[in-house]
Amino acid sequence: MEEEYRNGSAFPKLKIKVRKEIVSLHLDQDINMTVNRAPRLSPEQLKQWYEEGRAFHIVDMRNDYEFKVGRFKDSIHLV
Repeated sequence: MEEEYRNGSAFPKLKIKVRKEIVSLHLDQDINMTVNRAPRLSPEQLKQWYEEGRAFHIVDMRNDYEFKVGRFKDSIHLV
């Protein structure tokens, strides 16, 4: 069995295909991701907004376990 792994025959039907997208949106045109997006903030800017009491939302996309381990006060878990 070990010999199969060394000579590359362990998966004789394995094929690798290179794709432009992993999940295709099937769009007819290219999307410009630099338009209509939220501004980029440095950690210092976010801290300043927090201290000023400005209204903002942080979307936490971590999994269930990570969310339970630690999160920001009043955060909402997107299930």
